[in-house]
Amino acid sequence: PVEIAIQKKLQSLAKTTQTGSKLDEISKVFDSYLNPNLTRWNPKHPNANAYNGMAPIEGEELKQVIALRDAAKRLGKPDLGDSGSLYKIDLPDNQIAKMLDWDAPMTGQSDLYKQVAKEKELPYRGNTPKGGMDIYNSLVDQLGSPEAATKFLRDQGIPGIRYLDGGSRGAGQGSSNFVVFPGNENILQILERNGQPVNALRGLLER
Repeated sequence: PVEIAIQKKLQSLAKTTQTGSKLDEISKVFDSYLNPNLTRWNPKHPNANAYNGMAPIEGEELKQVIALRDAAKRLGKPDLGDSGSLYKIDLPDNQIAKMLDWDAPMTGQSDLYKQVAKEKELPYRGNTPKGGMDIYNSLVDQLGSPEAATKFLRDQGIPGIRYLDGGSRGAGQGSSNFVVFPGNENILQILERNGQPVNALRGLLER
């Protein structure tokens, strides 16, 4: 039961911790089980350290800490070296043309968005240098949440958002990053995984 509790804790961290710090947080928590602190701040304890007030833990708390330590030793430190896979994806040009452009004013948005804005009488807040961002934020204000704004745009046939990448942002033009709204993953085609063509991977799996 103690080993299962540790596993559940680490799995919970993997699901809820901010992406960039998952491995550090999981490692830190596991190490706290493996090398527990056997003292607590308790200056009134008869064996407390006169300088810092730290005293040894005892009784049921000590039993629980030792049980966690022994279970962690039996489990062994989890393998945190898997960094996932790198995919090469094709996003069709006709879908890119329908995306909301984060960095373009209303006049620079797709014809589809202009048509939707006219038909739905959307707030005309978008003729700024960051017009697409203002358009999206206007929808959030009007509909109540980013999730609702995203769903609204997706339901109108707008597949996602494009925005200038870090190397192009200063110049105001250049290459872009693309975000496809949840539910539109079917418009993407996986070409490679970790540099391996998908067709070759399929062949290996079939063999």
